[in-house]
Amino acid sequence: MENEFPLELGGPRTCIACIGCSSNSRPRIRIEEEIVVMAKKNKAWYYWWNPNDNKWYILAFVNAQGSCSLRKWEAKSGAFLGKESQKDGDWQDKFAEYVHGTSLALSLRRRPNLKKDCKPKLPVWVLSEIRDEVTKLIISLSLILLDC
Repeated sequence: MENEFPLELGGPRTCIACIGCSSNSRPRIRIEEEIVVMAKKNKAWYYWWNPNDNKWYILAFVNAQGSCSLRKWEAKSGAFLGKESQKDGDWQDKFAEYVHGTSLALSLRRRPNLKKDCKPKLPVWVLSEIRDEVTKLIISLSLILLDC
């Protein structure tokens, strides 16, 4: 027996963020005899809570030519905080600690050019879209929790 459902929020173990989503372009996972197979995304955006400094960050991940990168911005101001690159791997493996537990997967309607548009800070339209997306996710999650 095979079940499919949209996957987001926190990686391959969670499906709760798909509530209220009408997008068919989200990655899917299949559960077949306890084996989880996830379609890999080459680019992804996350809203991440760092428990070490109690702050929210915006993260962009990219896989390209066998390597991967992570770009980080401060969530309130959108200030660019830097880029970390890893060779020989994809972001799902190299930066897994960022996307499990304390992060929200984001689905931006349009993506900025990371090299041109996002230094020294995220454009206003990106911050606005991310804030709208996070608000919707939090409301959806709150409704789910109230319904339990």
